[in-house]
Amino acid sequence: MTRIAAARTVACLAAVGLLTAAQAGAATIASYNFTSDESDQVGAANLSASNVTWQANLIHNSSGGRSNVNGNLFFRSVAVADSKAASLDNGSGLGDYVSFTVTPDAGFQFEFDTFAFNYGYDAGIREDVATSVSFFVQVVIDGVATEVGSVFTDVQNVGDPRDQSAPNTTTPAIDLSGLGVIDSAAEFRIYLFDASNKDSATFSRLDDFVLNGQVSAIPEPATLVLSAIGLMLIHRRRGARRRSPRTV
Repeated sequence: MTRIAAARTVACLAAVGLLTAAQAGAATIASYNFTSDESDQVGAANLSASNVTWQANLIHNSSGGRSNVNGNLFFRSVAVADSKAASLDNGSGLGDYVSFTVTPDAGFQFEFDTFAFNYGYDAGIREDVATSVSFFVQVVIDGVATEVGSVFTDVQNVGDPRDQSAPNTTTPAIDLSGLGVIDSAAEFRIYLFDASNKDSATFSRLDDFVLNGQVSAIPEPATLVLSAIGLMLIHRRRGARRRSPRTV
């Protein structure tokens, strides 16, 4: 084999390896179920995941916290938003959110796939109260906040039975592929926009945060060059085969 042929082979193998890594199936890289505390339950390799925290505006009986009995987060908002429309701008203006941060280890990077969580609104024993809360999700990377997914709203009308133990709705899998490759910390914020917070018996519940994606080593510059050459050679070979006349 000539040196040129050998170099082409190495480049093609590098390109195939890069494609294989990029096409690997996504796995759960962070998960929070709040059965014992607010920590990540996965402990994935090559990253760190913070505990879930909340802002001062979110309280329940004067102290924000986890439901020890039911294993989910429960909150009331200090800020009342009856006169405002449910929107991320209005919700973020109130500063009502819970959050967690995932950070890749040195030399590693993320490619997020999906994020989902359970949510609900609970009026306790007050069936005479109409309640509504909306949830928005932001991802903050290098100081830039990006809204992902859509608005998720839970409405309970007067007379509806109250679920006092757990969130009753799961979000669709929120597509995060548009965020691309990330080599720095990413903070996930779930904003709560409470449109009918008039009674101390009403509060929001959140549970079962699941973040799926991939964690991979950042390619060395030489590997990137070889991969680019390999991809170019593969493309040329496929083009040449399509152009060559077929023999019978």
